[in-house]
Amino acid sequence: MRGKYTLVDVKTFLNYLPNPSTNMPSVDKSSFAKVPSPRETEMYKPLIAALHPFLKPGWTAVDTSNSADPNPNVFMGHSIKPDITIYSDQPPSNNNLCRASDMETFVEVKALRIYEPFGKTINKLEKPSGYARDTRGQLATYFAAMHAAQHRTHSFGVVVVGDTCRLLRHTRSGTTITESFRYAETTHLQTFFWRLSHAKAKERGTDVTFTRVAAGCSESERAILDARNDPMYRVTVGLHEYFVPEAFTRNHLYPVGRGTRCFVAVRSDTLQKCLLKDTWRLAGYHPEHEVYEKLHQHEVPNIPGVLDSGDVGHTCGDPSKGGWSVPVNATIREHIHYRIVFDVVGEPLSSFESTHNLVSCMHDAFQAHYIAYTVAKVEHRDVSIGNILAVKIAGIYRGLLIDWELARFGEDQTSRAYERTGTRQFMAARLFDDPPPTRNVGDDIESFVLLLFWIAVRYAPNKISDEKRSSFLEQFENLQSKRNLIMVYRQSAQRLQLETPGLLTFLAKIGCGYVDRYEVPISFDDPQEVEELAAKQLALEKHDWLLDIFKTALNNEVWKATKDAARVNTIKRVEAAKKRKMDAGPEYVIVDRNKRRRGGERGPQLDSPSSSELSEAPDSD
Repeated sequence: MRGKYTLVDVKTFLNYLPNPSTNMPSVDKSSFAKVPSPRETEMYKPLIAALHPFLKPGWTAVDTSNSADPNPNVFMGHSIKPDITIYSDQPPSNNNLCRASDMETFVEVKALRIYEPFGKTINKLEKPSGYARDTRGQLATYFAAMHAAQHRTHSFGVVVVGDTCRLLRHTRSGTTITESFRYAETTHLQTFFWRLSHAKAKERGTDVTFTRVAAGCSESERAILDARNDPMYRVTVGLHEYFVPEAFTRNHLYPVGRGTRCFVAVRSDTLQKCLLKDTWRLAGYHPEHEVYEKLHQHEVPNIPGVLDSGDVGHTCGDPSKGGWSVPVNATIREHIHYRIVFDVVGEPLSSFESTHNLVSCMHDAFQAHYIAYTVAKVEHRDVSIGNILAVKIAGIYRGLLIDWELARFGEDQTSRAYERTGTRQFMAARLFDDPPPTRNVGDDIESFVLLLFWIAVRYAPNKISDEKRSSFLEQFENLQSKRNLIMVYRQSAQRLQLETPGLLTFLAKIGCGYVDRYEVPISFDDPQEVEELAAKQLALEKHDWLLDIFKTALNNEVWKATKDAARVNTIKRVEAAKKRKMDAGPEYVIVDRNKRRRGGERGPQLDSPSSSELSEAPDSD
């Protein structure tokens, strides 16, 4: 969330919600005067009592400070228990006091000023103390839980610190906060809850374009999706209607970013099974369907076809529409709600039937990348485990390169981003230099190399202990470790302890060659050595060297006949030391594949956090 906050005056903030025709009750300021206390737990009851008259009949404020939601479906498994949770008059989804799936908003209470999360000025909003960071972390986690458990375009929250409070509005672009005000001396807090509770669901942030399908309805679609007893929704893309169950991906668990959700879908008029992607695309980038149009025009192989696409009508992060200014060094980006439907539903790359089959699928995706770059003049710029799909064609798995939403056309001249884009584990190590270099196609090629090593350790049969496997994978997250990992690729292939000689030989050849990208001459006084290394490095910036290694390896008949399917999908979680309660280290979350089974097919699996969803750091794109 660094750089994702902005400040707005209270009057502007309150205008985010319409003023209801019903008059607000008179304000008894003495009721709020009873709230402040040196003990946080003693603030909940008087605050709930003071807010009650300003909630629409049927709405409730509940003390959930000691009642965690057991299933918030939030980032890295955090449980949430806001101090006060506000519910509307809708039927509860379960009997828990804290329910992220139902909450309309929350109030986080702090008795002491040291927990104040924000500063007073727009360019110094993020107070640097650990206490302030902890509070901001809590707020971000509550917003993330709401957006993960519900279909939302935005959401609201409140943080109370002693006798002051702030109002918050969260979107995929970041969080808008108000100036701090004394709630016992103004009517701002009462006005906020009065307007929120009387607003329509769309105005409160519910994405009403997803319509819940009643149980027992649409039996044909439910049967195709194997979702007879699961929640199902109706959603329109373009001119057609689709039915979807819950999303099988999880990048939407992050508090900011594109929030991509992928669904196995059924088109209502044809009952065709397909894949529906709901995302918040970055303004300034080509809508993904335009990229596919160009790729298909140039007959790029190994990519899916598009059935429907279009913007939904929601935007966020544009200051001209929000009535606020962008702070200096902010990383707030404009996002546009967007959907696209593909004509295939495949398997995650990790479901390979043999390591030869895995490398064959990777080769297919690399071919797509090669033709796209050399013929269509399109750079992908986000090669990752989740962006290569395995589809069974004529009984054989083929690889498809998907997710072209960050792609760049050769004719694009202007800078589109002030942040790095891509998936952190698979981004080229040099892109994290300060300042970062201009991105090029060699960086995408490095992403393929990183992915090959990552998936071999993660899934290929090997004799590495769970602890060593986790430590190896963690290096892909740590920027300095990643560069060191590349520098020792000559030895890395041997260290993997792979059980399949064909795969080991393949990776060893890649490692021995690719390490030259980061090599420096032993002696700059030797012109021949300098020239030879420069020639090797230039070759690594093109596809040919890796295509040759793929071709030689895949012609290995012994390896082709080897039946070495993906290893059991388990991994020992590495617990990171936590300096404070909100700090979290990397972990590799395993999602039950059965949750994605829809009639025997599964969509792409995102096995690890995607920094393209977070977009944290500056880029020279």
